[in-house]
Amino acid sequence: MKKRVLSFIMAVGITLLAGCAGNTDSENGADDAGEKAEVSVQEQTEDASSEQAPQEQGEFVIGFDMSTDKSEYCLKFGNYVKKLAEEAGMRPLVTQSDVDPMTQIQNAENWITQDAKVVAGIWCDRDATVPVLDMCKDKNIPLVSTLTSIAGGEDYPGYIYIGSENYEGGYLQGEYLSSILDKEADNQIWYIAGPSGDQQSADRKKGFEDALAANGVSYTIVASLNVDGNIDDGVLALEDWVQAYGELQVVAGFNDSVILGGITAYESAGLDASQAIWLGFDGSDGALESISQGKMTMTVFQDAHGQAEAFINVCGQIRDGVDASEIEDINVPFKTVTKDNVSEFMGQ
Repeated sequence: MKKRVLSFIMAVGITLLAGCAGNTDSENGADDAGEKAEVSVQEQTEDASSEQAPQEQGEFVIGFDMSTDKSEYCLKFGNYVKKLAEEAGMRPLVTQSDVDPMTQIQNAENWITQDAKVVAGIWCDRDATVPVLDMCKDKNIPLVSTLTSIAGGEDYPGYIYIGSENYEGGYLQGEYLSSILDKEADNQIWYIAGPSGDQQSADRKKGFEDALAANGVSYTIVASLNVDGNIDDGVLALEDWVQAYGELQVVAGFNDSVILGGITAYESAGLDASQAIWLGFDGSDGALESISQGKMTMTVFQDAHGQAEAFINVCGQIRDGVDASEIEDINVPFKTVTKDNVSEFMGQ
């Protein structure tokens, strides 16, 4: 069975790679990766192409699929992976697959063809992407899951998990909501979920609902909608819901973008967003600003830079000869952000 989980809090207990020594990115966060793409989809696709020139002798190649560039968080994470890997002297093959497991499998095949030493990704479907695990087993290549997992991975000695447990993040959402609701009332919730089959979204929603149940909250999910996860999705969802239901009590989402879009639509309909409860996820710059303005109620902050840094450190250990079976899983804890502590997260 897989070894114990090692909590990753800042850089304590983990030696930074020479290429990252003295790096101040953890202080500047979004300034480097930002909410906008530094790595275009075209560049990502070209990086992963099997037609690319042969690698130089001694080159350490890593493959990483960010799942989708439509998610601000996944894109930020992918940008950090590319930046930190290059600084560490590695060659990153960073792709996005539009949340399609077949594309992720094909990307992994391409990386292995290019002699990737580590195969990694935000795997969008833990069951459908099992062929990636099988390929890594066959070639004895370390396999890293970030944010999501692959079914059966824990039974492969070369499998490592790095990231924040999505279930735990959803639980934080539900736990916070439980603390501010009247538990005896029939609380009404509208939930915006991610694409059907997206493991991150499913885990977050389950954690959310389990926390409400554990805290004895009486509630009804009036409507739930599966979307890609951009701002426009939130706008369209809230336009329909406002038309059908009028004022809403609680709107929860699997990411910040859909909630930000929902707030915009709600206000455009002449309703006061501050009178509803809005629960986001990821801790994007837009969400933090909205919380500081008294609109979004809370978000769950996950540390893109910390996760990417932990991943590149693991790749560095493998490059330096450490057997993947000896490397601990790493958990980067989520944090609840509200108006009371939002200033602590601004600029990260």
